[in-house]
Amino acid sequence: MTIYCRPTNYRKIYENNYGPIPREEDGRPYDVHHKDGNYKNNDPTNLTAIPIQEHYDIHYARGDWRGCNLIGIRMGITPELRSELSTKSANARVTNGTHHFLKRADGSSIGSDISRKRISDGTSHFLNKENIEGYKKIRKENGSNPFLGGEVQRKSNSRRVENGTHNFIGSTENKKRVDAGTHNFTGPAANLKRLAEGSHPSQVPWQCDICGKFGKGVSNLKQHQRGSKCKNI
Repeated sequence: MTIYCRPTNYRKIYENNYGPIPREEDGRPYDVHHKDGNYKNNDPTNLTAIPIQEHYDIHYARGDWRGCNLIGIRMGITPELRSELSTKSANARVTNGTHHFLKRADGSSIGSDISRKRISDGTSHFLNKENIEGYKKIRKENGSNPFLGGEVQRKSNSRRVENGTHNFIGSTENKKRVDAGTHNFTGPAANLKRLAEGSHPSQVPWQCDICGKFGKGVSNLKQHQRGSKCKNI
């Protein structure tokens, strides 16, 4: 029996070479384990089907806490144990210098480098068949992909706001607010300015046209007129 599959679908690769995956007594299918510990090595000789508990024990003995966590989800382990495994995994990555939140002595981000590499080799979860080449081109030409780090994203958003292509600038009123520096997407300074001027949405006075009550804040008016807050509804 030959099953069409992608090179990354190791369970289908196993079935193509060894037949149906066995099941445990309770009907739960076996896990397919990578013998050498490299989950990208899907050569049939590197794959073996084993009970899920045995699979968990192998990864636990290796100190592969992330693998244990993923296997544990299928086993139905407690949230407390999952949290413990996640903590061990994060601590191990901090210790060996691979955690994506770490920064080097020069201030560069490890996480950004990891994202760039994954986009470059096509393994990033942000990529798909439709946009993979576009993402690669953007990254290689000008490094403006917003997924490559906070500073890149901020520069990208600022540039889109300036040239009027940002998706949050859809109306003439929004464009006027951006030009005046009062749009909330232009940064906290805009909100502080609007608060000082008394033009912030939270300061706009209103009177309910149903019950006549006075108040401040656009969102407060909406809440007032919803449900039992307005007695005349």
